[in-house]
Amino acid sequence: MSETASDPTAVRTARGRPRTPSGERRARIVAAARAIFVDAGYGAMTTNAVAARCQVSKRTIYEQFANKAELFGAIVDAHRPEMLRLPRPDDEAPLEDALAEIFRLDIDEDSDRIRNAFIRAALKDGDAFPEVQDLIVAKGVEPSQRALAAWLDERRREGRLVFDDAEQTAHVLMDLVFTSAASRSVPHDPWPDLASRAAHQRFCIAVFLNGVRARDRGETARESARSKA
Repeated sequence: MSETASDPTAVRTARGRPRTPSGERRARIVAAARAIFVDAGYGAMTTNAVAARCQVSKRTIYEQFANKAELFGAIVDAHRPEMLRLPRPDDEAPLEDALAEIFRLDIDEDSDRIRNAFIRAALKDGDAFPEVQDLIVAKGVEPSQRALAAWLDERRREGRLVFDDAEQTAHVLMDLVFTSAASRSVPHDPWPDLASRAAHQRFCIAVFLNGVRARDRGETARESARSKA
Protein backbone atom coordinates (compact mmCIF):
# COMPACT_ATOMS: atom_id res chain seq x y z
CA MET A 1 0.00 0.00 0.00
CA SER A 2 1.37 3.43 -0.85
CA GLU A 3 2.00 6.16 1.73
CA THR A 4 -0.98 8.19 0.53
CA ALA A 5 -3.53 5.55 -0.46
CA SER A 6 -4.82 5.19 3.09
CA ASP A 7 -4.20 8.77 4.20
CA PRO A 8 -7.39 10.88 4.16
CA THR A 9 -5.34 14.01 4.91
CA ALA A 10 -3.34 13.72 1.69
CA VAL A 11 -3.43 16.64 -0.71
CA ARG A 12 -2.98 16.56 -4.49
CA THR A 13 -0.35 18.23 -6.59
CA ALA A 14 -1.09 20.07 -9.81
CA ARG A 15 -0.66 16.77 -11.72
CA GLY A 16 -3.19 15.06 -9.50
CA ARG A 17 -0.76 12.90 -7.52
CA PRO A 18 -1.70 12.76 -3.80
CA ARG A 19 0.95 13.93 -1.36
CA THR A 20 0.91 14.09 2.44
CA PRO A 21 1.89 17.52 3.84
CA SER A 22 5.45 17.49 5.19
CA GLY A 23 4.44 18.29 8.78
CA GLU A 24 1.96 15.44 8.92
CA ARG A 25 4.44 13.05 7.32
CA ARG A 26 7.05 14.03 9.89
CA ALA A 27 4.58 13.47 12.75
CA ARG A 28 3.72 10.02 11.41
CA ILE A 29 7.38 9.06 11.23
CA VAL A 30 8.00 10.27 14.79
CA ALA A 31 4.95 8.38 16.08
CA ALA A 32 6.04 5.18 14.35
CA ALA A 33 9.60 5.49 15.63
CA ARG A 34 8.37 6.12 19.16
CA ALA A 35 6.16 3.02 19.05
CA ILE A 36 9.10 0.88 17.96
CA PHE A 37 11.36 2.42 20.62
CA VAL A 38 8.82 1.71 23.38
CA ASP A 39 8.05 -1.81 22.16
CA ALA A 40 11.52 -3.03 21.24
CA GLY A 41 14.13 -0.45 22.22
CA TYR A 42 16.49 1.96 20.52
CA GLY A 43 18.45 -0.79 18.79
CA ALA A 44 15.32 -1.97 16.98
CA MET A 45 14.41 1.55 15.86
CA THR A 46 16.07 1.16 12.46
CA THR A 47 15.21 3.11 9.34
CA ASN A 48 13.83 -0.06 7.75
CA ALA A 49 11.57 -0.74 10.73
CA VAL A 50 10.28 2.81 10.90
CA ALA A 51 9.65 2.95 7.14
CA ALA A 52 7.71 -0.31 7.25
CA ARG A 53 5.67 0.76 10.27
CA CYS A 54 4.47 4.06 8.82
CA GLN A 55 4.45 2.87 5.19
CA VAL A 56 6.91 5.36 3.75
CA SER A 57 10.21 4.96 1.96
CA LYS A 58 13.57 5.24 3.68
CA ARG A 59 14.23 8.20 1.42
CA THR A 60 11.19 9.95 2.89
CA ILE A 61 12.58 9.44 6.39
CA TYR A 62 15.98 10.85 5.40
CA GLU A 63 14.26 13.86 3.85
CA GLN A 64 12.96 14.66 7.34
CA PHE A 65 15.80 13.44 9.57
CA ALA A 66 19.53 13.34 8.89
CA ASN A 67 20.11 10.28 11.04
CA LYS A 68 18.68 8.06 13.76
CA ALA A 69 19.83 10.34 16.58
CA GLU A 70 18.00 13.30 15.05
CA LEU A 71 14.85 11.19 14.78
CA PHE A 72 15.11 10.15 18.41
CA GLY A 73 15.64 13.79 19.37
CA ALA A 74 12.32 14.57 17.67
CA ILE A 75 10.67 11.79 19.69
CA VAL A 76 11.97 13.30 22.94
CA ASP A 77 10.86 16.75 21.83
CA ALA A 78 7.35 15.43 21.15
CA HIS A 79 7.33 13.69 24.54
CA ARG A 80 8.20 16.84 26.48
CA PRO A 81 4.61 18.20 26.79
CA GLU A 82 3.66 14.90 28.42
CA MET A 83 5.95 15.82 31.29
CA LEU A 84 5.35 19.58 31.64
CA ARG A 85 2.35 21.49 30.33
CA LEU A 86 4.28 24.59 29.25
CA PRO A 87 4.17 27.28 28.03
CA ARG A 88 1.00 28.58 29.67
CA PRO A 89 -0.97 31.76 29.07
CA ASP A 90 -0.71 34.63 31.55
CA ASP A 91 -1.25 32.90 34.85
CA GLU A 92 -3.42 34.29 37.63
CA ALA A 93 -4.35 30.90 39.08
CA PRO A 94 -3.26 30.05 42.63
CA LEU A 95 0.35 28.92 42.52
CA GLU A 96 -0.46 25.44 43.85
CA ASP A 97 -3.10 24.86 41.16
CA ALA A 98 -0.97 26.30 38.37
CA LEU A 99 1.97 24.04 39.24
CA ALA A 100 -0.34 21.04 39.58
CA GLU A 101 -1.49 21.69 36.01
CA ILE A 102 2.04 22.29 34.75
CA PHE A 103 3.22 18.97 36.19
CA ARG A 104 0.09 17.26 34.88
CA LEU A 105 -1.09 15.90 38.20
CA ASP A 106 -4.51 15.45 36.59
CA ILE A 107 -3.16 12.91 34.08
CA ASP A 108 -5.47 9.98 33.33
CA GLU A 109 -4.51 6.31 33.57
CA ASP A 110 -4.08 5.76 29.81
CA SER A 111 -1.91 8.83 29.33
CA ASP A 112 0.13 7.94 32.40
CA ARG A 113 0.68 4.42 31.06
CA ILE A 114 1.88 5.78 27.71
CA ARG A 115 4.16 8.31 29.37
CA ASN A 116 5.69 5.75 31.71
CA ALA A 117 6.25 3.26 28.88
CA PHE A 118 8.50 5.82 27.21
CA ILE A 119 10.32 6.56 30.47
CA ARG A 120 10.95 2.84 31.10
CA ALA A 121 12.30 2.38 27.58
CA ALA A 122 14.61 5.38 27.96
CA LEU A 123 15.93 4.14 31.31
CA LYS A 124 16.49 0.67 29.89
CA ASP A 125 18.49 1.84 26.87
CA GLY A 126 20.30 4.75 28.49
CA ASP A 127 23.37 2.71 29.43
CA ALA A 128 23.60 0.68 26.22
CA PHE A 129 23.20 3.70 23.95
CA PRO A 130 24.82 6.87 25.35
CA GLU A 131 23.10 9.02 22.71
CA VAL A 132 19.74 8.12 24.25
CA GLN A 133 20.70 9.63 27.59
CA ASP A 134 22.36 12.63 25.93
CA LEU A 135 19.27 13.40 23.84
CA ILE A 136 16.91 12.94 26.79
CA VAL A 137 18.87 15.67 28.54
CA ALA A 138 19.38 17.96 25.53
CA LYS A 139 15.90 17.67 24.04
CA GLY A 140 13.87 16.88 27.15
CA VAL A 141 15.27 17.83 30.53
CA GLU A 142 17.07 21.06 29.63
CA PRO A 143 14.28 22.65 27.54
CA SER A 144 11.73 21.66 30.18
CA GLN A 145 13.86 23.23 32.91
CA ARG A 146 14.25 26.42 30.89
CA ALA A 147 10.50 26.63 30.26
CA LEU A 148 9.73 26.10 33.95
CA ALA A 149 12.39 28.65 34.93
CA ALA A 150 10.79 31.20 32.61
CA TRP A 151 7.38 30.58 34.21
CA LEU A 152 8.79 30.87 37.72
CA ASP A 153 10.72 34.01 36.79
CA GLU A 154 7.53 35.61 35.55
CA ARG A 155 5.89 34.90 38.91
CA ARG A 156 8.94 36.47 40.58
CA ARG A 157 8.52 39.61 38.48
CA GLU A 158 4.89 39.71 39.62
CA GLY A 159 6.10 39.67 43.21
CA ARG A 160 4.52 36.29 43.99
CA LEU A 161 7.76 34.32 44.42
CA VAL A 162 11.18 35.16 45.85
CA PHE A 163 14.38 33.36 44.81
CA ASP A 164 17.81 34.16 43.39
CA ASP A 165 18.34 31.83 40.44
CA ALA A 166 15.39 30.77 38.25
CA GLU A 167 17.21 27.86 36.58
CA GLN A 168 18.38 26.41 39.89
CA THR A 169 14.94 26.89 41.43
CA ALA A 170 13.30 25.11 38.49
CA HIS A 171 15.83 22.28 38.85
CA VAL A 172 14.95 21.84 42.53
CA LEU A 173 11.22 21.81 41.81
CA MET A 174 11.55 19.27 39.01
CA ASP A 175 13.63 17.04 41.26
CA LEU A 176 10.98 17.21 43.97
CA VAL A 177 8.02 16.41 41.76
CA PHE A 178 9.51 14.03 39.22
CA THR A 179 11.30 11.94 41.83
CA SER A 180 7.90 11.30 43.34
CA ALA A 181 6.44 10.38 39.95
CA ALA A 182 9.32 8.18 38.85
CA SER A 183 8.27 5.39 41.17
CA ARG A 184 5.41 4.51 38.81
CA SER A 185 7.97 3.74 36.13
CA VAL A 186 9.61 0.93 38.08
CA PRO A 187 8.22 -2.59 38.60
CA HIS A 188 7.42 -2.18 42.31
CA ASP A 189 5.12 0.82 42.39
CA PRO A 190 4.56 2.09 45.95
CA TRP A 191 1.56 4.20 44.89
CA PRO A 192 -1.77 2.33 44.92
CA ASP A 193 -3.31 4.76 42.44
CA LEU A 194 -2.81 8.05 40.62
CA ALA A 195 -4.73 9.99 43.24
CA SER A 196 -2.31 8.92 45.97
CA ARG A 197 0.67 9.88 43.87
CA ALA A 198 -0.88 13.24 42.93
CA ALA A 199 -1.58 13.99 46.58
CA HIS A 200 2.08 13.40 47.43
CA GLN A 201 3.22 15.53 44.51
CA ARG A 202 0.92 18.33 45.66
CA PHE A 203 2.59 18.07 49.06
CA CYS A 204 6.00 18.41 47.35
CA ILE A 205 4.75 21.51 45.55
CA ALA A 206 3.47 22.94 48.84
CA VAL A 207 6.86 22.34 50.48
CA PHE A 208 8.57 24.07 47.56
CA LEU A 209 6.21 27.05 47.65
CA ASN A 210 6.68 27.39 51.39
CA GLY A 211 10.29 28.21 50.68
CA VAL A 212 9.87 30.62 47.74
CA ARG A 213 6.47 32.26 48.16
CA ALA A 214 6.67 36.01 48.67
CA ARG A 215 5.57 37.20 52.11
CA ASP A 216 4.74 40.61 53.49
CA ARG A 217 7.25 42.23 55.84
CA GLY A 218 5.10 41.65 58.90
CA GLU A 219 4.89 37.94 58.27
CA THR A 220 8.62 37.75 57.58
CA ALA A 221 9.35 39.54 60.88
CA ARG A 222 7.06 37.17 62.79
CA GLU A 223 8.78 34.14 61.27
CA SER A 224 12.20 35.60 62.15
CA ALA A 225 11.08 36.17 65.75
CA ARG A 226 9.76 32.63 66.01
CA SER A 227 13.03 31.20 64.68
CA LYS A 228 15.01 33.12 67.33
CA ALA A 229 12.73 32.13 70.20
